[in-house]
Amino acid sequence: MTTNNPPVRTATETDAARVYELTNKFAPGLETSFEEFEVHFCSLLHDPTWFVAVASEQNSLNGYVAVQDYGRALRGSFSV
Repeated sequence: MTTNNPPVRTATETDAARVYELTNKFAPGLETSFEEFEVHFCSLLHDPTWFVAVASEQNSLNGYVAVQDYGRALRGSFSV
């Protein structure tokens, strides 16, 4: 079995449309317009407590991940 490791990079505002498409495939009941999604997506890109990355291969964006740092409060004593 061969594994592909597509390049992963920090998401940019220009990725909003494709991430919206992927989100709708994952959650087909999503009742958010692209315009609403784009505003929220772009706000996450500029929020220091969030990191959004995308995976692309042959100029095609085919995955994304969004991670939020909630801070030490949620992790309590086991935080590093």
